Amino acid sequence: MRRKVIALAISALALSGCASIPTSGAIGFGPDVTSGLTNDEVYYSQSGPYTGATQEAVLYGFLNSGNGPQNDYAVAREYLAKTFSTKWQPNQEVLIQEGAPELLKLSETEYRVTVGVSGQIDSDGRYTDLPAGTKRTSTIHFVKTSGQWRILSAPNQTIVVRQNFKVLFRSYSLFFFDPSLTYLVPEIRWFPSRASTGTRLMNSLLKGASDWLKPAVVNVIPVGTKLNINSVTIENGVAKVDLSSQALRVPAARRSLMKSQIAATLEQLTDVSNVEISIQRTPQTITQYVDGQPPSLGSSPIALTSVGLVRLNANGSQAIAGTASKVLDLSPTDFAYSQNHNRVAFVSPSGVHLYALDTFNDQGKIVDRRAKQLSPSFDPQGSLWTLSSTQGAPFVVSGSTRMVLQNNWVSGVPISFSVSPEGARVAVVYQIGKIKQTYLFPIERNKSGEPVIIGKPILVTSAPKNSDRVSWADNVTLALITPSAPNGFIPCLVTIGGLLNPSTAIESANSITVNGTGQLFVLQSDGRVVESQGSSWTTIAQNILALHL
Repeated sequence: MRRKVIALAISALALSGCASIPTSGAIGFGPDVTSGLTNDEVYYSQSGPYTGATQEAVLYGFLNSGNGPQNDYAVAREYLAKTFSTKWQPNQEVLIQEGAPELLKLSETEYRVTVGVSGQIDSDGRYTDLPAGTKRTSTIHFVKTSGQWRILSAPNQTIVVRQNFKVLFRSYSLFFFDPSLTYLVPEIRWFPSRASTGTRLMNSLLKGASDWLKPAVVNVIPVGTKLNINSVTIENGVAKVDLSSQALRVPAARRSLMKSQIAATLEQLTDVSNVEISIQRTPQTITQYVDGQPPSLGSSPIALTSVGLVRLNANGSQAIAGTASKVLDLSPTDFAYSQNHNRVAFVSPSGVHLYALDTFNDQGKIVDRRAKQLSPSFDPQGSLWTLSSTQGAPFVVSGSTRMVLQNNWVSGVPISFSVSPEGARVAVVYQIGKIKQTYLFPIERNKSGEPVIIGKPILVTSAPKNSDRVSWADNVTLALITPSAPNGFIPCLVTIGGLLNPSTAIESANSITVNGTGQLFVLQSDGRVVESQGSSWTTIAQNILALHL
């Protein structure tokens, strides 16, 4: 049950190179090693302090050793006084450096280090983008021991430049269930790839989801459960997890769900293909467990034409039965299509019309008469979500019942939204004054899977301001369109709790769609649909009114 990884031909972010470690002047870091490396276990070769090293040399070496997480930052600890070495906690925080740090000597035994930072990772792997110009200042204290300068106190953190961060760290998902216990919901965390990564993943999973996501998910593993021995061992592809006695509170009928969460989380590691669970050293026989993956996004985009819906594929286009007459009657400007539930919704001047395509001559019904309708979105339960582009507008959800979900968390005008593949989150782009910002809301559902509350959102900090036309690329990635100066647009992929990956610029873009294999499709203002082909775009259809999966 490995998390699906989007393989896209995307252009790299513009990044400056790094210098080798100096012996004087500003703090330095090792060379850029991102080129050509594929092994998760490749790290910088670190060296400890040399005899007679000055305070500055010790400080440079210590800061640079944040690039060497192997053996619990063993080399970094060589720069520390023995009394401090065992107390220092390098995993409490990781800072991603931007620009040259500033170093100021305060006294004979103190230095102040000020560094520009663009991001941070907390002890549980949560990544946060920081505003441009953010600086962090810390004080380093020195002591002379056995005639050698060593660090007596320093923050519980490490510092890496962004290029090195991309080599040293990997993103992983922690998996929880939606309230109906049907679909797994991922939350991205970042850890260095090393022998202890499985242990850190499990400890973070046992702590549960982040506060913003908790209303939307269920952690089957009981609160307070810990690793009985603080280690996940991996032998012959099997990750062995020994849980504390609190896990005994999981009913036998739900232990397969507990294993689903643990397996989906740990099988992202390249050397894990199976999981064995023990509780208080007693092996648990859990042979069957659910896959929990949401419905596939599909490989072929669906297009609205003047004569009905068509599926675009390598052979051209294929008409979707039952849509031609409805398009002829309504003259719609937009649509949503649920292949799994064989339902379609059309946006017309009179409102949003919902149809069941598997019912002979279905007359449909108007489910939302509001003006300024945005592109509607189906959730995996088959319910249709609609939203108008007016400040304070609630969501209307049309399923087995009709729900009106108030949403007053953000003071802005919604201009685009999309429900996540498993239905636990909804992404919304808002116009707030002169800028556009992207938010992610948790969807709280009852045990029957019906949405009941839209929870407090988080701002997607890695999404560029003024992005538009949001859609889901997979269960952890948003696709957005960002204006590019002086003209044109850049399709972007944004990992929730992760990094921004821009694609090749394009002259115009009305909407963006990403299929289940990670291929980008863009609808342009002249009705052409273009597909990403490496660093270029190829036209695959014309005279298209709207495009979705």
